[in-house]
Amino acid sequence: MKEAVVKVSVRKNESLLGAVSELTHFPEFVQSLLLSRGIYRELDLDIRLKSLSNPFLMKGMSEAVDRLMLALKNKQRILIVGDFDADGATSTALLIKGLSLLGFHTLSYFLPDRFKFGYGLSPAIVKEIQNHHVIPDVLVTVDNGISSVEGIAMANALGIDVIVTDHHLPGDVLPEAFAIVNPNQNDCNFEYKNLAGVGVAFHVLMALRQGCRRDGQFEKEEGQEPNLAALLDLVAIGTVADVVHLDAYNRILVEQGLARMRAGIVSEGIKALLVIAQKPIGQLTSQDIAFAIAPRINAAGRLDDMSLGVELLLATQPEAAMQMAQSLDDLNKDRKLIQKQMQLEAEVIVSQLSEQFDSIPRIICVYHEQWHQGVVGLIASQLKERFHRPVFAFAPVFNDEGGIIELKGSGRSIEGVHLRDLLDLVAKQNEGCLNKFGGHAMAAGLSLQVEQYDVFVRQAQKVVLASPDTIFEQQIWVDGVLDEASIHLDKALLLERLVPWGQGLPEPKFQGEFLLVSMRVLAEHHVKSVLKLSVSGESIEAICFNAHIESWHAVQNSASKLVRAVYSLSVNRFRGQEGVQLLIDFIE
Repeated sequence: MKEAVVKVSVRKNESLLGAVSELTHFPEFVQSLLLSRGIYRELDLDIRLKSLSNPFLMKGMSEAVDRLMLALKNKQRILIVGDFDADGATSTALLIKGLSLLGFHTLSYFLPDRFKFGYGLSPAIVKEIQNHHVIPDVLVTVDNGISSVEGIAMANALGIDVIVTDHHLPGDVLPEAFAIVNPNQNDCNFEYKNLAGVGVAFHVLMALRQGCRRDGQFEKEEGQEPNLAALLDLVAIGTVADVVHLDAYNRILVEQGLARMRAGIVSEGIKALLVIAQKPIGQLTSQDIAFAIAPRINAAGRLDDMSLGVELLLATQPEAAMQMAQSLDDLNKDRKLIQKQMQLEAEVIVSQLSEQFDSIPRIICVYHEQWHQGVVGLIASQLKERFHRPVFAFAPVFNDEGGIIELKGSGRSIEGVHLRDLLDLVAKQNEGCLNKFGGHAMAAGLSLQVEQYDVFVRQAQKVVLASPDTIFEQQIWVDGVLDEASIHLDKALLLERLVPWGQGLPEPKFQGEFLLVSMRVLAEHHVKSVLKLSVSGESIEAICFNAHIESWHAVQNSASKLVRAVYSLSVNRFRGQEGVQLLIDFIE
C-alpha cells in the first residue's frame, strides 16, 4: 500500500533565532533546541508554582466557589461526574481528594459507562443518578459538561445545582448551569486556554482554598491549611495523558508534578502502576506518563469501568493499590490484543479504499461491525500517524437483542484540518446526519445512525477536499544532524530532563546516516536493531516501535545496508544499568 509522502525538514525560526537569547548558561547545543521551540527567556522556563495565574480570572469561578462554599457551610451533598479517560479519572480523583482536604465531607462520584451512557452529562446519566443514588444538592462535572444542554436541564428540574468544569470547546448553545468554569468560554479573561480538564479542576481547588481563607475556615480547623501541591501528581498525569499543548503554563503543572513524583510524593496507586510498568520513580519523565501510566488507566475506561481507575488513584493502602494496578495492567494487555486485530482489519479497509480512489483518500473513514468502541480512538490515531490523513474510526453500539442502535466514531486529525469545525459544518449542512458530536481541532467524537454513515463519509470528504494539497504531505521536523560525539548517554540524560516534552513542545529529533548491522522484529510490529556510526564505526542499539517492516527489510537486503534515519536520543534502563539508544521514527 502506498504510504504518505514524507518530507524531512530542519526546524528553525528565523525571528526567534534573531532574538537575544537569555539562556546563555545552557550549552549552545541546548540553546539551539530551545530557541527553535520559541523558548529564549528564563521566564519561559520558570516552573515555580507562584507563577500560576489567579484562578478567579476564569469566567464563572466566583459563582462556582460561592456555591461550593455554601455547600461546605450547610454540609450539602456533592456529586462529581467525570469522564471515562485518564483526564476524567484524574480530575475526579483530584476533586475528591482536594475537597476532602478543604473540609468537605459528603462527597461521591459517578463515572459514566462508555458503552451504556456515552460521553457527557446526558439525560440518561441524570436518570441513573435519580434512580440509584441519593440526589445531590450540587453536581460538579469534570472534563465534560460544556455540551450537556439536555442533561443539565433535567438536573435543574430535579433541583440540582450544576457546576460545569470543562476545557472542551463550547458549542453555539451553552447549558443553563449554575456556573460554568471553562477557560475556552467566550469573554473568559483567563489567559491560558490549553488546560486539560484536570488543570481546570486544580484551579477550582485553588480558588476554593482562597474562599476558605476568606471565610476563616482554616482558623476553625486544627492544623495548617492543606497543601494542594501534594495533588500535582494527578494534575501532571491528566495533563500529559490528554495530549494538550504543553505551553509555558502547562509545563509548570507537569514539571511540578513530576518533581514531586520523583521525590516520592505520589499516590499509592501511581506507585503501584510504576512498579508494574518497571519504571523507576526517581527518573520519571513525561514520556513515562504518556506510554506507561496513561494507557493502563485508560484501559479501564476503554474495556470496562473507569471507576477502577479512580479507585486506584484514591487508594491509600499499598496492597489494595497493587491489586488494582495489576487488574489495570491485565486490561491493558487485553486492549493491546483487541487493538492488534482491529489494526490489521483497518489496514485492509484502507488498502481497499486506496484501490477504489487510486490513492489514499483525503480523509480516512473506517468501520467494522465487530470493532470495539473503546478502542476505535487508538485505531484512528494509528492510521493518522501512518498515512498522515485525518481519520474517523467507527464501531457499532448494540441493544440487548444484538441489534445495532447507532455507530460511535472517534477522530484524530493532522495540522490544517479542524475536526470539531468539520463535524459542525457537516451537521449544519446535513440535518439529522449526526446524533451528537464534540471535541477539539485534533481529536473529536461523534455518533450517528447506521444509515447515515455513507452520508457522513461523502460530506466529510467534501469538506476536506477544499484543503490545500500541502497539508497532506507528512512533515517530519528535525533538529539537524547530531555529531557522533553527542550520541552519548550524558546528552540523552540531559534532554530527558530538560523540559517535559509533549504536545506543542516536541522532543528533539535528529537525522543521520548509519549502517544496518543487524535487525530483528519484535511482536510483529517493532524492530530492534544494531546500527554502526558511519564516522567512528562504533555500534549503537536502536529500536523502532510500530515500524514499517517492509522498509527495514529493504535496507537489510540492499547492497550498501545504508539507512537514513530520523531518531531521538533515548535512555535505555535495564537491570540497574543505563545506556544510550536511538529511538527511530522514520527510515529510508
